[in-house]
Amino acid sequence: MNRLKRILNRLNKVKKQSEKKGKWFSFSLRFLKYLGFFLSGVFLGFNIYFSQNLPKNFFGLVEFQKKSVIEFLEKIQKTKYFFSQLKYFETLYPNEDLKKEVFKKEKEKKQMIKKLEQILEKNPKSHDVLYSLFLLTKDKTYLKKAQEIDPEIR
Repeated sequence: MNRLKRILNRLNKVKKQSEKKGKWFSFSLRFLKYLGFFLSGVFLGFNIYFSQNLPKNFFGLVEFQKKSVIEFLEKIQKTKYFFSQLKYFETLYPNEDLKKEVFKKEKEKKQMIKKLEQILEKNPKSHDVLYSLFLLTKDKTYLKKAQEIDPEIR
């Protein structure tokens, strides 16, 4: 009889433990289901948002607008894909000198730097010229010299 009571007690303990595990298991499944719905909603929201905010140049590239092509090539100028893209777009615009237009801003920038350096030779204490050179070249020596002349420059 005692033996039978012990067996029944053990069976009740095992039953209670399995009920606890079952509750935990169903809770974790519900949690995972809600987490999956939440993450799917976040993913869907990001996709909708970013698909609606495409750069304006993208549509110009799709329609092969020359201005958009030039802006695109200027942006990828320092990447390894630049020359292959340049060749591709030169086949689309055979009579145009795209390379010249892409490097036009860089050439103008170099000319501006030369002019500013010539002005600086005539007036080495011009903080405006020094600061402009800093902005164009990102050379901090120009900034330091401009700050020595005018401490209010940041």
